[in-house]
Amino acid sequence: MSRKPLFVLFIAIFTVMMGFGVVIPAMPYYALTLHGDAVFIGAMMASYSLAQFLAAPFWGRLSDRHGRKPFLIIGLLGFAVSFLWFGLANSLGGLMAARTLGGLLSAAALPTAFAMVSDLTTEENRAKGMGVVGAAMGLGMVFGPALGGWLGHYGLSLPFFVAAGIALAAATLAFVTLPESLSKDAPPAERKGFLRNLRETPTTAWGLLAVTFLSTFAFAGFETVFALFVHDRLRLDTLSSARTVGMLLATMGLVSALVQGGLVGRLINRLGERVVLALGMALMALTMVSVAATAASAFAFACILAVMGIAHGVQRPALSSGISKGAGAAQGAALGMMSSFDSLARVLGPTLAGFLYVMQVSFPFYASALVLVAGVVVVLMLVTQPKPKTSPATTSAPEAGR
Repeated sequence: MSRKPLFVLFIAIFTVMMGFGVVIPAMPYYALTLHGDAVFIGAMMASYSLAQFLAAPFWGRLSDRHGRKPFLIIGLLGFAVSFLWFGLANSLGGLMAARTLGGLLSAAALPTAFAMVSDLTTEENRAKGMGVVGAAMGLGMVFGPALGGWLGHYGLSLPFFVAAGIALAAATLAFVTLPESLSKDAPPAERKGFLRNLRETPTTAWGLLAVTFLSTFAFAGFETVFALFVHDRLRLDTLSSARTVGMLLATMGLVSALVQGGLVGRLINRLGERVVLALGMALMALTMVSVAATAASAFAFACILAVMGIAHGVQRPALSSGISKGAGAAQGAALGMMSSFDSLARVLGPTLAGFLYVMQVSFPFYASALVLVAGVVVVLMLVTQPKPKTSPATTSAPEAGR
């Protein structure tokens, strides 16, 4: 594919992931100013993921029938509208409605962008195209929290207005410069529903799917309450807390991106997915306990989150690679189930974390650590080292997904 469409898709995906990350430092404090608590914040985070989970298949089917470009633009505009609404909201109901709308509409953007990469690339250069947009996801999650924290220091609604402007600019760029990628002569894409993926997923993949749920559940709970925890432990005002949390999460995201870019592939080749995954989850559990037990020091939090970035950076590639290899010819169904398990965990994890935080501020982190330890046990007991099935007609490894 030419560089111009790929660059526009890079910007679009970067915007989506930055928009997801920008709310993490500022959103909890914005809810606090309107007398929300950790339970409400957990429910608000869960509503976004639930809306995305329900809406994504709908947008996918429409993009198969009517083209990719319109629905990529709808997703980006949805981000802009929901962020603008969130920044203007003056009630908890308004915050919840804006967040839910953002999940419903933004669900059109990310899957459509990946579908466009698939449309516009050949089998030979598809991995390169997917790698570029994968980098956009990683960078968005680095710059999003940093931007949200820095802007939040000057006003808790400011990050949402800036993110809305960036999303609107990305939608305009896509409208003006991006060609339609779906050929009019292309046969309709086959989209498998949850129940069909459930039936077709081989038993060898279920251990890794269970680990996917546990890993995402624990990390989503951490994301939900970490900003509140920093605010309570460091005893900062909300504006200073937003800036501090933004820098801490950006540090973790940067380390994670570096690990995924330069280290995890070599680790998997040397140790195998099973060992890398077990080590990553064990290290993540240790950092969860360390967060809960740390003294009131921003530097201590930064050191812990840097280590957490290493643990987080190795887990997802090991999971995707293991499921892709172990599922054989049914890897499409298995990776579809992986996405479903991710979405379910992002609904349940924040909900539980919010309730636990109200009970005692350290409970969510200890709970996440226990869940991760359970994940290590599952890896050691139920997961075997995946071995790709090759045949004389097979010359390339299957893609591992996101």
